[in-house]
This record gives sequence, C-alpha cells and structure tokens, in this order.
Amino acid sequence: MNPGETDRLIHRRATNKGRQSIATDMGFEFTNLLELEDMARTKIPRATFDYIAGGAEDEVTLRRNREAFGRWALRPRVLRDVSKRDTKTVLLGERVSMPVCVAPTSFHALVHPEGEVATARGAAAAETILIASTISTKPLEEVAAAADAPRWFQLYVYRDRAVTEELVARAVKAGYKALCLTADTPVLGRRERDERNAFTLPPGFGIANLKGAGLDEMPAVEHGSAFAKYVTDLLDPSLTWDDVEWLKSISPLPLVIKGIMTPGPRGSSSRTTGAANSIRPWGASTRCPTSSRRCADGSKSTSTAESDAARMCSRPSPSGRKRSSSAARSSGVSPWEARRECERSWISCTRNSIRPWRSPAVRT
Repeated sequence: MNPGETDRLIHRRATNKGRQSIATDMGFEFTNLLELEDMARTKIPRATFDYIAGGAEDEVTLRRNREAFGRWALRPRVLRDVSKRDTKTVLLGERVSMPVCVAPTSFHALVHPEGEVATARGAAAAETILIASTISTKPLEEVAAAADAPRWFQLYVYRDRAVTEELVARAVKAGYKALCLTADTPVLGRRERDERNAFTLPPGFGIANLKGAGLDEMPAVEHGSAFAKYVTDLLDPSLTWDDVEWLKSISPLPLVIKGIMTPGPRGSSSRTTGAANSIRPWGASTRCPTSSRRCADGSKSTSTAESDAARMCSRPSPSGRKRSSSAARSSGVSPWEARRECERSWISCTRNSIRPWRSPAVRT
C-alpha cells in the first residue's frame, strides 16, 4: 500500500448499534471521534500524546472549551422538506463542504510519516480548507503542492521581522488564499505535561518552514519543555494592532485574526476601518451594527427591515426582552428573525471587511 493511501478514510454504510461507522484501510473502525483519541493513547509515545491532547496549567480552559462547545445547539425548524440536505458554505470566497476548517496544529510527522502533507490531502478530500501551521514538520510549499485545494497559512510573528516577512512572501508565492494570525498566544501557557515529559522533537525532526533561517531545531534544555523555550526565545510577545497594519502592508492576502475572545474597548479589538481588507471582529459591539444606520463602507442604511432589526436588538438591558417583543409585535416579525435580519444586514454592508476567526460556533 502506498504511504499516501494510509491516511484516507473510506466512508461506508455500516451499522453499529444503529449508528454509522467509519472503517479505514489501516485496519480499525470507529464510530465517534473520541474513540480515535483513546486509540492514539495506546499507540503513540506518552510525550507526543500529551503534547497533542494537553493544555496549560491545570487544563481548566481545555475543559471549558469542550464544555462551551457542547452547549451550542441547533434549533430545528420542523415540518420542512429535508430530503435534500446541504452543509456547503463559502469562506472568503471559497466554496467548502461544511462550515468547519482544519485548524492549524503543529508537528504532524510525530504521528504520521507524511506529516502535514497527509493532512492537506485529507482536507482536500473533505472539501474544506486546511489552515497550515507555521510550526510544521513539512515546508509550506510541499504542503501546498500536496493537493489542489484552498488553503490558508497560519502565522506566528517572530522577533526577527525579516523571518516573518519571508514566511508571508513564501505563502503568497505558494498560492495560499489567506493569512491567519494567531493573536491569543503572546506568551505560551505553562503546559505542565510537556514540562514533566521534557518535550522536544526527536532526532531528524524540525520546524521545516524555518530551516532556511536556521531556526528549525529545538534548543537544548536541562529540564522542562524545549518547545516552551523555543517559543519564549523566538516569537514576539509585543504584538499590537500596529503590527496588524504592518502585516496588511506586506501582503495582498486577506488577513484573519485567530483567537479574539473578548470585544474589548473601542479602539482595541473593536477597531474598524472603512477600507477593503479592514479588520472587524465578529461580535465586537453589543449594539446591532445597523443601529448606527451606517455601514462599514460609510454608506447609510435605508432598509425598513434593517431599521426594525436595529430597533429590536440594540441597547441590551434587563428590560430589553420586553422592548424587543413589543417591537416585534408592531413590525410583524419575531425578535429572533429581527436579530437574523440585523446580522444579515451587517454582513452585507461589511462584505469587503475581514472578520477575525471566532472560537467554534456556527449560527443557523
């Protein structure tokens, strides 16, 4: 069997207590993705597994992430014809099979001989976007050549800005469709599992994208995590919105900011410009965007539907629900429909803006 074929999942109709199962040509079958995690725990070295599955400190945030995702729910509209179902959507102009991308993660060759190249082929087979990591065991050019499919490049900013500029230029040349700046790791969390395991890369492994700059190898450490020292020594913890503007100035690609978790005061994460490729975090304001009656490009909104939506979902307060319900009755639409109209109006008038990536959540 060719190495490239071992990572393909072959979907087949099978029943396992009434549920669909997935069989692979690697000789195992699973029904739930969490089962793969259990399998991996028994097959790969502990230090590698802990690096992939672990979090920082007491892993409180890791647990809360899964709990928060579990609280999201879909509200079905019943008695609709669902004989034909379609999860396709569009992300930055690219048609994808589902509103799920392959997130940027590092060191794939620790668990697969072809590393990120195999991941790229898997993302292409799933018809979705791969966000390739800076901290990769395969060069970004090799990942790009693995499959003819849309891809973004995740960017860490190095203290040496020349290194970052070169990464951006290479991503543009290799055909990546967007840059994805990680903003939530100015300082790496203390990953206690990695500290205990003295995590480092085995001989023969390195950060392939940085080989030309001589920054591909893990530093020598007497104890603790070599990767933590690498991040502390080489990545820039001083990033600000001025650096976002700098990145926009050196790249023609759309810029997606990954990791914004709070709206912040106006002038920080809610900062907006009216130009194309401007940055506007989703959910950066508690007011409906159309309540100001002005779109991101400076044009005024005149839609009656937008006006009703703005009136219903702006200025939240303890009595806001009653106010929304009253407004809904007067306009003949429900508060939920008004909120949806509000959001659609905002999306329409900010079509030239780039909204940073948000933690997993899909609104239906």
